[in-house]
Amino acid sequence: TFRRHFHNSIISLNEELNKKGLFELPVIHIHCLRHSHASYLISKKMYDYDIAKRLGDTVDTLHKTYAHWFENAEDDILNALNDDFQ
Repeated sequence: TFRRHFHNSIISLNEELNKKGLFELPVIHIHCLRHSHASYLISKKMYDYDIAKRLGDTVDTLHKTYAHWFENAEDDILNALNDDFQ
């Protein structure tokens, strides 16, 4: 399966990196890529609806799951308004 191939690829890469004395990658679950992708899109100020649609979630689920990423939204709005009026 893709999940097993992904996991085995990280293990193999870490073996090579270890031989060279380099930093190893953490072994993560493939589902973690979904969270990284969502967090990246949020940080790029993409629309909530579009992110939720891409993930197959509702906007409500997106907000519940990634609420900590939306904490600065109010500051962003105020800064944008202040920039427009200065």
